[in-house]
Amino acid sequence: MEFLVRHTPRTLLFIGCALAVGMAFFVSPKETFSQTSQAMTGYAWSETLGWISLNCSNLGTCGASNYGLTIAVDGAISGYAWSEYAGWISANSADLTGCPTAPCTARMNGNSMEGWMKAVAANQAQAGGWDGFISLSGTNYGPTLSGGVFSGYAWGDLNVGWV
Repeated sequence: MEFLVRHTPRTLLFIGCALAVGMAFFVSPKETFSQTSQAMTGYAWSETLGWISLNCSNLGTCGASNYGLTIAVDGAISGYAWSEYAGWISANSADLTGCPTAPCTARMNGNSMEGWMKAVAANQAQAGGWDGFISLSGTNYGPTLSGGVFSGYAWGDLNVGWV
């Protein structure tokens, strides 16, 4: 009987600590990451380009013109957006070569966008020297993601202005 009385507080303390650690492991919130690419939906606005559709589902045109911007698991942004006034706006790496400053690739860096997008029509002869590039980050600007919603601005130096 003497053994139980003398060792019970230590035994209970040990069992209590083990239970607390076990509960913390099972109850604590765990950060989860999507294992698939995420499609962007909605619109962006520019005074010069008007509404920019980020996904064909916005206009219900996916059957005729399947487009959209996608964020891959590694943060890379790819695909096309559509502007009535500028046409296709690309986030595809192949269209972004020759951007004004590196990195050219459009991507998410944490909750912030970085890199470039490009109005593909700028490649045409009638573009008049417009490079079509839209910067996704810079000093005091850049779209950020919070709660599944992007906010902030991108900048197109020639012909575009703020998006």
